[in-house]
Amino acid sequence: MVTALQTCWDIGESSFLTLIESSARSRFHTTAASVKVGNNAEPMPCDELLPSADRVMTWRVSIDALPSRIWPWLCQMMRGGGMYGMESLESPAQHSSPRLLHDIPAPREGDALGELLHVALVKPGSVIVWKSSGPLSLMNHKINELTLAYRLTAEQSGRSVLQARLRCRFALTTQQVSRYLCQLIGLMLPASQLKRIKQLAVAHDNGIHESAVGSQHETYQALAFQPARNGDAPERNVPTE
Repeated sequence: MVTALQTCWDIGESSFLTLIESSARSRFHTTAASVKVGNNAEPMPCDELLPSADRVMTWRVSIDALPSRIWPWLCQMMRGGGMYGMESLESPAQHSSPRLLHDIPAPREGDALGELLHVALVKPGSVIVWKSSGPLSLMNHKINELTLAYRLTAEQSGRSVLQARLRCRFALTTQQVSRYLCQLIGLMLPASQLKRIKQLAVAHDNGIHESAVGSQHETYQALAFQPARNGDAPERNVPTE
């Protein structure tokens, strides 16, 4: 079974394609001035999960907040709080939460985003890696495998660096097409996610947004978050001081 990436959002296929193609023309190089292209040669935790990737793209952003203040946002991203991807794909009825949701459990391997992605690796406080749960499709092109890795590291003076890496293995596409598709996925998800997580983490630290206790997770993302079922109940996703 091949799952379309557009199922991440509550949007029809024609509208999805129109928004993606329009955004791609104007935003490939202007997604966010603060989100930089990273070093693909630098090792990342997801690399060994998909060593035969056709395409690799890396992004990084510097954030004026401690890793412990950013980590809760990564914990709820795609896990009930919303996709935090390209904003034009969201709607007033279904959009990523601007607040921390304290009733979302801490991430663990096996957590799933519908039948699309699952958490393949967690290093609490620093790393979350998502992997495709089966073949995916984008604009009628098949993606055999995909990984998305997010890593937090501390900098001096209370700052942090958040990195994201996308690795893809495509089915029967040309080099030009695979490059374009990888750029599209990057625009839809990791590049936009880094920009939004930075904005939210800084705003939350400055008291602009207050945390929310309790939530209706289905209002924030089209695909259901499915916690891993094995083992004991995990600790709750709460920010640390």
